[in-house]
Amino acid sequence: MFDISKKDLQPISDPKNLIDTKTGEILRIRYAQGYPIKYKLDLSKGTFGELKGDNITKESDDIKFIPLAFRSFEDSLFGQPKMKYVEVYFLNAAGWLCQFMLHKHNADTFLEKVMIAKTHDYELGQYGLTIKLKSRTTTTSDGTPATYFVCNDFRGFKLDKEQQQIMKSAFDSITAPVYRSDISNPTQETVLSENWNIRPEPAQTLPEYIAELEREKEAATA
Repeated sequence: MFDISKKDLQPISDPKNLIDTKTGEILRIRYAQGYPIKYKLDLSKGTFGELKGDNITKESDDIKFIPLAFRSFEDSLFGQPKMKYVEVYFLNAAGWLCQFMLHKHNADTFLEKVMIAKTHDYELGQYGLTIKLKSRTTTTSDGTPATYFVCNDFRGFKLDKEQQQIMKSAFDSITAPVYRSDISNPTQETVLSENWNIRPEPAQTLPEYIAELEREKEAATA
């Protein structure tokens, strides 16, 4: 990315760190529509970091973040067969809106945790999650043992009222629709989402948006 320290690339887990110590105001939240900063949870190594950058955790370190938006959908991405994905949005310590992805059983575990929080009247931005990675051992096709990691252990932590208000103010300052442009396409079936939207109008679905673009294209060439 840019010249940002590993400390600033860490996900925010205490919203009070978003307050500028000099001005007492919330840091400016940075986000270009459709282009969150992409992170990767690498379960082959048990690390977390920028998608095409450095890791910010060591092997099997806990990962703490505050989810602000998510989308569950099914698609065949990255040359893989069709499967369930969840994309999760959070803020890092530098005030950038960021995103990472989970799939298959790990996606289900995240959704279950979010739904449990909702039944206890906790909305996104009112609590944080800690991912505790667990190592597993398998055997490759040539008989060689290999280690991989699973993230099926999500533990919630509460935010106090002040922290919740900081997160609300920070997220409310994002006026552009929250989505990742390179993985949003009309063939996807969005199963569940919250605070995710490819257009400002919440009632408009992605297929409706694509259909509208097609109508505008036809009108322009008529």
